[in-house]
Amino acid sequence: MTLLPAWLIAMRYFRHTQYTNAVNLLSRIAIVAIAVGTAAMFIIFSVFNGFDVLVKKIYSSFNPEIRIAAASGKFFAVDSAMVNRVKAIPGIAALSISIEDNVLLADNNSLENGKNSRQKIAVLKGIDSSYFNVNPITDSIEGEKNVGTRGGVPTAIVGKQIAYFLATDYKNNFSFISCYYINPNVSPDALHATDAFNVLQVHPAGLFEIGGEPDDKYILAPLSAVQSLLGQQGKCSYMEISLVAGADAASIAAQISHIIGNKYTVETRLQQNKTIYTMLNGEKWAMYLILSFVLLIASFTMIGALTMLVLEKKRDITILQAMGATQRTIALIFLMEGMLWAVAGAVLGLLLGACIAGAQQYWGIIKLGGSFVVESYPVKMLFTDALLIAVTMLALGILASAYPAYSVAKSRKS
Repeated sequence: MTLLPAWLIAMRYFRHTQYTNAVNLLSRIAIVAIAVGTAAMFIIFSVFNGFDVLVKKIYSSFNPEIRIAAASGKFFAVDSAMVNRVKAIPGIAALSISIEDNVLLADNNSLENGKNSRQKIAVLKGIDSSYFNVNPITDSIEGEKNVGTRGGVPTAIVGKQIAYFLATDYKNNFSFISCYYINPNVSPDALHATDAFNVLQVHPAGLFEIGGEPDDKYILAPLSAVQSLLGQQGKCSYMEISLVAGADAASIAAQISHIIGNKYTVETRLQQNKTIYTMLNGEKWAMYLILSFVLLIASFTMIGALTMLVLEKKRDITILQAMGATQRTIALIFLMEGMLWAVAGAVLGLLLGACIAGAQQYWGIIKLGGSFVVESYPVKMLFTDALLIAVTMLALGILASAYPAYSVAKSRKS
């Protein structure tokens, strides 16, 4: 007997319509269990994909495609010759120089008013005129779209959460933020505690809202003003680089490393956020293993149903043997039957999961709650996830069918 007759017999058993029969009832239960597990896996994968896209979007706003930093220390001198060599590499669209460090922020009352002053630790980032060509966050800014000076006072673009905390208003010309940075040259005989700080007063001319950590962490100001506050004239923290569309970041980063040497570190956006991306991918695959184990347990129902089907079809097996069917062919019939159940459950589960994930994607049915970046769980469906789940279910179906198929072949031999 060839493969085709075995397949046709398996299809006949699969289409059996006697729902009152215990075997058929168990087979339906097995298919439903597989479908529910498959749908859960697809939905969870889609949610993880949604969070992955969201996190990358947030961090890409303040993490350039390539970033150059000192191999040791916070700051390094700006070498114009090195900058020109890096800019000459094909594939580089723009290069920006920036400097940053933690500072203490205070509202209009300043530190001298003690408890009446609102204070917050944040990152003051000095940027040059090319910064927004490298990090395109202009669409996320309210108010002035760049930093400069107003009435001799440097202007700043402030993270929205920082602005709310300090109660600053970018529309108010009399609103200021004082930035305090430890003065390394302070004398032990200083008369006042504030003498221990360098102070830079800025006017919040705009605010940005990207979502997540940057809104509560960063304040952008002119490069020269921040360099002066930090006492690092002519130095920077980073050289930030954007690439032309389609350029290979890893390849260009390798070229930059070769040109500038080992005094500097060169990181792609993925390397800058390696911990976060690794954590997201690790959680996704950990969930895949857990749900695969759950589906394996669910497949035990299929083992029982196939075993009962073998017992029910003893008469059919005897007739097939009389017609010349081998033990291998008979085992193949029940192996195919189990695969059909697994495929049916996987298809139904993927359809159900796609419907639920699609509804969440377009209508945001399940809300996150609180003051999160988005109101509802983000979702992104990928064909590769569906393919992986289908292959997993087919493999589990083969494993679950192997024992009943082997048993019937062994029993016929004896």
